[in-house]
Amino acid sequence: MQTGLTRSLVLIAPELIAALTALIALMGAMLTKRSGAKEAFSIGIIGMLGAAAATVILYERLTLNTAFHALVTIDPFSLFFSLIAYVSVLYVLLMAMDSRELKDTQGSWELVAILSGFGIGMSLMASSTNLLMIYLSMELLSVMSYLLVSYTRGARRSKEAGLKYIIYGSIASGFMLYGMSLLYGMAHSLSLGDILIAFINHGYPRITVYVATLFVLTGFGFKIVMVPMHMWAPDVYEGAPTPVTALLAVASKAAGFAVIMRFFYTAYISSVSVTHYYANVSPIRWLLIVAVVAAFTMTIGNIVAIPQNNIKRMLAYSSIAHAGYMLIGLSIVSRAAVSAVLLYLAVYFFMNMGAFFIVMIVDNSIHSEDIDHYSGLAQVSPGLSAAMTVFLFSLTGLPPFAGFIGKVVVFLAAIDKGLYWLVIVAVVNTVVSLYYYARVIKKMYLETPPEGVQPVRVGLVPALIIISLLVPTILFGVWWTPLQSFAHFSSFMY
Repeated sequence: MQTGLTRSLVLIAPELIAALTALIALMGAMLTKRSGAKEAFSIGIIGMLGAAAATVILYERLTLNTAFHALVTIDPFSLFFSLIAYVSVLYVLLMAMDSRELKDTQGSWELVAILSGFGIGMSLMASSTNLLMIYLSMELLSVMSYLLVSYTRGARRSKEAGLKYIIYGSIASGFMLYGMSLLYGMAHSLSLGDILIAFINHGYPRITVYVATLFVLTGFGFKIVMVPMHMWAPDVYEGAPTPVTALLAVASKAAGFAVIMRFFYTAYISSVSVTHYYANVSPIRWLLIVAVVAAFTMTIGNIVAIPQNNIKRMLAYSSIAHAGYMLIGLSIVSRAAVSAVLLYLAVYFFMNMGAFFIVMIVDNSIHSEDIDHYSGLAQVSPGLSAAMTVFLFSLTGLPPFAGFIGKVVVFLAAIDKGLYWLVIVAVVNTVVSLYYYARVIKKMYLETPPEGVQPVRVGLVPALIIISLLVPTILFGVWWTPLQSFAHFSSFMY
């Protein structure tokens, strides 16, 4: 018969595989005198494939749902984000093998160890049901992120980005901890479930709950790049190596939404698993706060993206805007809203990771991230330009691409709850976003390339990576039922 410890270890098998990968990478760094980039990345890729495979197996055979005395909960919701975590790290490792900024770095083994730690932190964020575990997993993810952003030690802008990231992140963590301390003082427990019971059984001063909620939301909002906790993103996204920027834009954002949904749906919302009925038991109108913040987030992100000339900064503000679209789902209490956010995150992974991967390939060739230097790219690299066009149109939310379906399901969930004003704001913002996405496409197709420009060379492996991201972006735009069913199943939280 299995002991409680054994059952808990089985439930965190993906995290254990990722931890073993990190340990092997650290041993490789100590035992090998040369950088061993090929060997290091191979170990990392195998480890992430193993962690992703273990996550899929747990999906199929999940019978238990709590581990380590209910500090973490393993359910379809947490496994969805674990899968995103390890697949994201896998893609970033593949990107790093061809990255001009990372391939010459002398610390490939360390890079693999840090990325593995990042995956563990993200996975634990999605499954934590205890305030202390939430904080520890967020700090693990944050520390790994700080290291990754400033990893190119010879690049001044990378060091500057890392410093800004640490300062902003430390302040956000401080606010979040204070909010958590207030919740602990009211509930006399660190468990999210106990906080829910305290809200149901006791009447607390609204001002105290408002302050606690806003402070905790500050820490979570930092991860999802929510206004007004968004100011770090443009400088950090621009200064970080492009594969790291893709990881922050996709995986770190997904981790933030995982923990924020777990937090509110466990501590602020009473649910009945049989009927999937949800009832807000919080004494404050936090849903209205999230709706207003969503409107400001998408509006500021899209408007400020328009004048950007650096494509990574433009995509940074685009990422802020997409956080606003996804926050629409958080402003609604229903399982359909959770499912809509998960579907949006899934399609966002494909189209945003693809866009950043092409930015990296172009930068490898022309050593520039300036949008003006994309002039005439379609004439010298038609395939690459076509793929970039698909990713940008999908990010805009145009049919028949997956980004359109992502926005539609979120908007329909909001309409079903009567949030017509928020949907109108989102639709107007979608129209605005077309301007700066189309600007890049205009440069590639309607302008003449500079004299002597060479075609952007794309190797076999990078081409396969682009195809693996391009096909789902197109496929899920016309046949989204399997993804929608998967998101609906994964929206269930124990």
